[in-house]
Amino acid sequence: WSQHLLSPDCVQNRFVREGRKSRMRSVVPVMVNSASSPEEDESAARSGPKKQLLEALQRHRSSRSANFLWRTLANVLGCDLRSLALLRILLAGLILWDCAQQAEDVRRFYGDSGVLNLFTVMDVSEGRFSLHFVNKSDVFAIALFTATILSALCLLVGLHTRLATFCCWLLLLSHQLRNPLIMDGGDLFLRHTMFWCIFLPLGRLYSIDRAMNLRNLAKTELPTDVRPPLNYQHLSWASIALICQIAWLYMEGAIYLKTGSSWQNGTSSYYALNLDFFVTNFGKSFLLRFPSLLQVLSRATLLFERWGPLLLVMPIGSSFFRMLGIFGFWCLHFGFGVSLNLGLFPYIPCCILCALLPGSVWSFLPAVRSLPQYTLYFNANDSLAPKLARVLMQVLHLEVRMRPLQQTDCSSATHSSEEPAVSPVVPFLALGTTPTQSVATDVQVIFALMKLSPLLWFRFWARVARVLLLDRLLEFGVYLLLMSESTELLLNALLRWQDESRFTVWQRRALTMCAFLAFVYVVNYNGLTYFPHDTPFWDQIGWIGHTFSFWQNWSMFSPDVPRQTGWFVLQATLADERVVDLFPEHGHVTAKHSELASDTKSKPEALLTYKFKNHRWRKLITNLRDRSTSRWTNNDYLRYLCREANDHLAQDSLERVKHIQFIWMMQENRDNYFQTAVQPIQVGEHSCE
Repeated sequence: WSQHLLSPDCVQNRFVREGRKSRMRSVVPVMVNSASSPEEDESAARSGPKKQLLEALQRHRSSRSANFLWRTLANVLGCDLRSLALLRILLAGLILWDCAQQAEDVRRFYGDSGVLNLFTVMDVSEGRFSLHFVNKSDVFAIALFTATILSALCLLVGLHTRLATFCCWLLLLSHQLRNPLIMDGGDLFLRHTMFWCIFLPLGRLYSIDRAMNLRNLAKTELPTDVRPPLNYQHLSWASIALICQIAWLYMEGAIYLKTGSSWQNGTSSYYALNLDFFVTNFGKSFLLRFPSLLQVLSRATLLFERWGPLLLVMPIGSSFFRMLGIFGFWCLHFGFGVSLNLGLFPYIPCCILCALLPGSVWSFLPAVRSLPQYTLYFNANDSLAPKLARVLMQVLHLEVRMRPLQQTDCSSATHSSEEPAVSPVVPFLALGTTPTQSVATDVQVIFALMKLSPLLWFRFWARVARVLLLDRLLEFGVYLLLMSESTELLLNALLRWQDESRFTVWQRRALTMCAFLAFVYVVNYNGLTYFPHDTPFWDQIGWIGHTFSFWQNWSMFSPDVPRQTGWFVLQATLADERVVDLFPEHGHVTAKHSELASDTKSKPEALLTYKFKNHRWRKLITNLRDRSTSRWTNNDYLRYLCREANDHLAQDSLERVKHIQFIWMMQENRDNYFQTAVQPIQVGEHSCE
C-alpha cells in the first residue's frame, strides 16, 4: 500500500485532481528515473525525493482535512451569498413597507407637536443616542424619515450596500428611541439584525455594487471554461452573530422568561386569544372553540422555541435540518399572524430566517445565461452608457460582450457622390452582431434583453409591456430623463466603477476584527443580565451598549400571558357640556365622535373590529395603560388630543374640548371562558383650557 501511494501514477493523479501540475513536473521525473528495490525504498523513504513526496502528500492530507473542517463549519455557522442577497431585498422591503404605513403620521409620531414631547423622551432616555435629539422641529423629523426611505431604496438595489445598511441601522435606532411607545419586539429584532448585516456581504450578488465592480467585469471577458468558480458559502464572525441573534430571540424567552403558570399548564394560547385588543376574528371565532387544541399548541410553541434553534446548527444533515427548522419557525409565526394582531412582528423573523436558507434551495435558480452570438454596444462618448449596460445585465441574469461604439462604426460603407455624407447618430445602447446590424437600440434593448433573460418573470413582463405599449411610454420617459444634465451627473455620481485596491485585504481583516469585537461585546453585555459579575473593565465600556441600545430582552408574554383585557374610552367634555367619546371605532381622534353611551361598562360590539389607522396606533394605545410609562407619557398624549380636537376638528366654539379623561375598562379573564366584571381605571386626564 505504501509503494502504491508512492508510485508516480498515483501521486500524479492526486496532484492533477487538486490542480497542482506544476509541482509534479519537478517531482515525478525524479521518481521515474530513480529505480530501487523495496528494501532500498524503506531505508530511503526519509531522504531525497521520497521525502519530498511524503511531505507533499502530508500537506495534501492536511489541506483536505482543513477544507473538510471549513466546509463543515460553513454549513453549520455560515450563510449562502444568494440567501444574503435575498435578506437584503426583504429587509429593504420591510423598511419601505413600514415607512409607507407611517408616512401620514411622521409629524404625529416623531415631531415635537406629536403624541410624545422630545424633552420628555430625552429625560427618560438616560444618555441614549438618537438623531432626533439634534433638532425637535417637524421639518427635521420629516428629513430623517425621507433619509430612511432613500437608504432603504439603496439597500434594495444594492447601491453602496454597506453604507446603506449602516444608515438604515442608525436611522432605525433614532426612530425607535424617539418614540418607544409605538415600537414592538419585531422592530427591535429588525434593528439588531441590521447591525450585524453591516458586517455581512449583502451586496456580493444581485446588486449594483457587483455590476460596478471592475474585477467582476474582467471575469466576464474570460472564457467560461477558464473562469474561476464562485464560492457561494460565506463564513465569518458576522454570520455566527446572526445565527446566535436568531437563536437568542426564541431561546431566551423559552428558557429564562416564560416561567409563568399559563406556560407550564398549557393555557397560554387560551389567555392570549382572550385579549380582545389583539385577537383576530379567526382566533376569536374559530380557535377558541377547541380548548384541547389550544393546550397542544401552547406546549408545542414553548417546546419548539426552546429546542428549535438547534435545528439551525446541526453538523450532520445540515441542509435538511436547517430547512426543517426554518419551516417550523415560519409555521409558528404564521400562526401568530392569523390569530393575533401583532403588526410586522410575524413577518420580520420570517424574512430574517431567509438568510439561513442552504445552498441546495437555490438549485432551482437558473444559471447566468451567456449570449455569445450578440454584442452589447454602448456609446463611447457617454460615460453613463456602460454603467447602465452592466446594471441591466446584472438584473436580467445575462452575460453579453460589451464593446464601445464610435461614430465611425455607424457610418455607412458607401455614399453616393451626388448625396452629401450625413453624420450618423450614435445610439445610447445597441444590441446586435455587428455595429451596423443591430437587433434593438436605446430603450428597445431593455425589452430585447428581457425576452432573452433566463428568469421567467422578466420574459412575462416584456410581453405584457409590448401588448400595453409600455415600451413606447418608457422610451419617452427615459428620453426626458437623460435630457437633463443634472440627472445624468447624479447617476454618474451614484454609479461609480469600483476597483479593489491594494488595501482590500487590510480592509477585510479590519472588518472581521470589528465584527469579532462587536460579537464579544454584545454577548458579554447581554450576559450580565443572567450572569452578573463585577469587572472594572466592563464598567468602563458599558456606556457603549447603553448609548446604542445593544441590550436585548425578548419578553413578549413573559413571564406569563396577561389576564387583563378590556377597551379604552376617551371621555371628552365639550364646551356645551356634552360628554363624547373621541374614538368610538378608531384608534386615533376623528371628527366623527359620538355621544358617550350611558352604560360605559358594556363591551362595545365593534371591539374586535377596531379600525386603527395602522398597528403603530394600536401599540401606542396599549402602551399608555402601562403604569411604568403613564406618568410621563399620558400628559403629552392628552395634550396632543386637545390640539387635534380643537385646532383641526372643532367646527365651532361649542364643539371645543374642555377636558379629557383617558379610561381603561378592564376585565380579567378566568378559566372556562369566564370574565370578571368591568372595572374602570382612569389612565390619565388633562384640561384643554
